[in-house]
Amino acid sequence: MEIKTGGKDFNGFSTIPLLTFCFHPLYSVKSDRLVLGLSVRVSAKYKFTISEEQINQKRVDTRDWKRDEQGTITPFYANVLKYVQATNQQNSFKQHFDEINKDSFTYEKLVFFYEQFNTTIKGNLILPDGLKVENFAF
Repeated sequence: MEIKTGGKDFNGFSTIPLLTFCFHPLYSVKSDRLVLGLSVRVSAKYKFTISEEQINQKRVDTRDWKRDEQGTITPFYANVLKYVQATNQQNSFKQHFDEINKDSFTYEKLVFFYEQFNTTIKGNLILPDGLKVENFAF
């Protein structure tokens, strides 16, 4: 799930905070009740917002950058670091990177997920055998 707040534009690429969640069935020999565990991870993805030609016009050499199967540059972290260094944005990027990796940012996004899960996701989950989520504790 892309989070609408917390991203930043760096004149050619942007950061997009992500919230990833996954269910894990937990089994107990002492109870016949099914318990689902939920893992939640806050991370970020990167997206170039300009073309390779525009990046080259900024005098950034992209010849050794990682590319996809079609030969297009990709927003791998190594490419992002090369871009911010070449465009003299490393201090701003480091400050933003540190900000989105703070525990307070993660906690804020987990609270957001908790609210979204209870209001939007929980009622729309399709689980086997008529199972449904009754309670979600955080």
